[in-house]
Amino acid sequence: MQENKKFALKKLSALKERLLDLTARNRMINSNFNARTKQHFRIIDEVPQQIYDKLSNSSMVFNPLLPVEDEPRDENRAVFKEKLRKAQHTDLDYQERLNELQGNLEKENKLLRDLKDKVRDELGWEPFQGNNISPQNHAIKHGINPSYELPADNSEGEKKYQDNKIQTLFFQDQLNAYVNTVWRNYKSSQKESGVNPLYFCFGFLEWKQSQSSDKKFTSPLLMLQVQMEEVKKGGRLKVFSTGDDISINLTLNEKLKKEFRIELPPIPKISEEEIFSIEDYFKEAEKLAHDQNWKFRRWVSFGIYNAQNMPIYRDIEQMQSDGVLSTLLENLLVGTDRDSGQGSTAEIYEVDSKENREKVPALVRSADSSQFSAVVDAINGKNIVLKGPPGTGKSQTITNMIAALCSEGKKVLFVAQKQAALDVVRNNLEAIGSKDYLLEIFSIKANKKAVMESIRTRNEKAEPNRGLNFEQDLKSLNKAKDDLNKYTNFINNPYKNTDKTIHEILWDQIEIDEI
Repeated sequence: MQENKKFALKKLSALKERLLDLTARNRMINSNFNARTKQHFRIIDEVPQQIYDKLSNSSMVFNPLLPVEDEPRDENRAVFKEKLRKAQHTDLDYQERLNELQGNLEKENKLLRDLKDKVRDELGWEPFQGNNISPQNHAIKHGINPSYELPADNSEGEKKYQDNKIQTLFFQDQLNAYVNTVWRNYKSSQKESGVNPLYFCFGFLEWKQSQSSDKKFTSPLLMLQVQMEEVKKGGRLKVFSTGDDISINLTLNEKLKKEFRIELPPIPKISEEEIFSIEDYFKEAEKLAHDQNWKFRRWVSFGIYNAQNMPIYRDIEQMQSDGVLSTLLENLLVGTDRDSGQGSTAEIYEVDSKENREKVPALVRSADSSQFSAVVDAINGKNIVLKGPPGTGKSQTITNMIAALCSEGKKVLFVAQKQAALDVVRNNLEAIGSKDYLLEIFSIKANKKAVMESIRTRNEKAEPNRGLNFEQDLKSLNKAKDDLNKYTNFINNPYKNTDKTIHEILWDQIEIDEI
């Protein structure tokens, strides 16, 4: 037995290492914001603490830069108009080139723009860059700080930090491209696997694997899981916290432990009334970066970060540390002997035997003998594998298993790789009136608020009434089964010395009559 345990722990260790991607390909280790995937981006000119607070308590939307003006507003000033009017009559080069264009409107407009730029230069004004202006310069022009290094506070009480808009360094079309890409990946992940990969990341560590290395990595430090919703169909998308607590980047933490034997500062324990301080954590992160001769970046990003495997990794780590494995997990990793009856083809039980009738008095969904037998094996605590092509009733059988186990007073954990599989079984259970007994802890709807609300609803539910006629109905059902089985046994027994059953004799009579 001890050898089995050692083998199981060794196999578990190998599986654990496959859970994490500690390479530079992982956005949790190296957030390359120059990538073409458009799955994450940084924000500008916002206060990190206020972004965190507002996401935790309300919803926010992303704000693009203002559109570039076709004509700058300052050219409507009288001084400019007067000087331009004179230039149009006195600038010989302009007049000569205008005559050569012979009514080409597009070229005439370009020539006029050149003359306006010349007038701007004579007035000492900044040149008009039009659509060639960089996002950074356009932001500065409109009073927006284009730096990704975000300010620590809003000591001046600026209103732009107090609204529900998150400023980006994108024009509208580019922002739409990024946000829509994130939205599609977010919805796809939820539909396929029930996983929410959407996070706001606060603070980044810029580090090297060695002092002599030229390659720099930028990794997020704090991660807040958020959700996205459409304000209206095809309209703007709003983001808000799922209600889960902010956490450190556990993948980066594991990388630092393995390669540098250091860890990220832990999240301090705070009461429900207290507000987590982003700035206090940033100070701790700055100390770590300074001690390692690295850099701390006051960046905040949003996008797709695949962090779902980290909790599983930590659970396995705890199992290894404790050296304790459940019998079920050990059997799964090591396997079982066929002699134990666990590895062989399952037995088909007599559906109406007294023993099985007591174990499974009734099913909530229809089942054939093999499906019924699977339910009996589940009640008996056997480890089973249920196989069958699509449409053969696996989901119905699982529904029956869960219902039968719950009727025994047991709790059942049902997991699946695909969200669709969870949905089918959940819908089956809800259809039989078991909605209030289901707790979705890992699905599209699973967040702290939804889980707590589900527990509250179940806690306030009155004890179910077994039903005044339940026992009588069950007796009537069993009597009907017994009568049918008695009749079946009667017509399938040999009749006197004929070597034929009554059933066969009746069929022979039909054939004789036809002759």
